[in-house]
Amino acid sequence: MKFGVCLGGVSRESIELASDSGADFIVANLYAISEYEPEKLREIIDISRSYGKKITATNGFFGKMPFFESPENYEKSADYVKRTFEKMAYTDIKFMTLGSGVHRHIPDGMAKEAAEEKYIKLCREVIAPEAANYGYTIGIEHLNKKEVNYINTALEAYELVRKIDRPQIKMLVDYYHFMLENEVFEEFEKFGSCVAHMHIASALNDRHLPLPVDGEAESYRKFFKAVKRYVDSDVDMAIEGGIPEPKVQNLRHSFHYLRKLRSES
Repeated sequence: MKFGVCLGGVSRESIELASDSGADFIVANLYAISEYEPEKLREIIDISRSYGKKITATNGFFGKMPFFESPENYEKSADYVKRTFEKMAYTDIKFMTLGSGVHRHIPDGMAKEAAEEKYIKLCREVIAPEAANYGYTIGIEHLNKKEVNYINTALEAYELVRKIDRPQIKMLVDYYHFMLENEVFEEFEKFGSCVAHMHIASALNDRHLPLPVDGEAESYRKFFKAVKRYVDSDVDMAIEGGIPEPKVQNLRHSFHYLRKLRSES
């Protein structure tokens, strides 16, 4: 298992932060970097390579794009996926998180069944085949009820992956959302083999990066034990949380803590 950090749009400064703190890889915001001019994107990728901290994964798949509210949003989403996947071909990205609460929010008056049918169609007919063209793996992320009203638990993400039934579509398990929804670690036995990536942040300390002072040591230990038992050892984990000052010191400390939890699990 490798440990990385989510750094938004990514800059030389944030790449240096990842390098100085001991990150294995970087997670970029896909929507943000999809807006970059080709020259700027190439520059960022080249800088990350020069530091040996490649951008291998993304979050923020659809940004703030809407989906269910209007019929034309399907084509807009499909066009965005095709353009963005092609644009990312130069990069080192292999995994993309599919969360994006705004895009996945089901509006009032729309039946969940109808929304899910439309979402599955987008995944099957657009996202999965385009991912296959470029060798990307997509991970559906569960988001807590405060952020979205569809796919709130890891089990729900797993069930959606089963319905989509495409090899390019897996799931991402996020400790922060998992804890906020009061899920139990025994559930890993059901979905663990479907996990292709992981995120982690404190569920008690304002969604900051994990540290021993969070008061979550026992929960962290149980999480890592479940991961070790049920998730493939090659699946990576990224910190997706706030990084307080001094950033290098705190991020380095967090990586040390996570690696210790992993080794002791």
